[in-house]
Amino acid sequence: MKKLDEGAPVVVGKAYDFVLWLLPKVENFPKAHRFTVGERLTTHGLDLLTSLVEAAYSREKAGLLDQASRKVNSTRLSDL
Repeated sequence: MKKLDEGAPVVVGKAYDFVLWLLPKVENFPKAHRFTVGERLTTHGLDLLTSLVEAAYSREKAGLLDQASRKVNSTRLSDL
């Protein structure tokens, strides 16, 4: 697995670590949930990481950070 750039913001590193933690957890979900809830969690985690990376290198951060915030909230609610 590729290492994260050490110059990246802390929040990007935390999101990256979260995705690395999440992927093996989803693989261990029961088959009935792996392709529904698991896929949704994986997608939200990767979208969150993408939004944070884009915001880190963009001049217009507000919209991307708002999008990242929505992904965090969606991920929290995905386990209901």
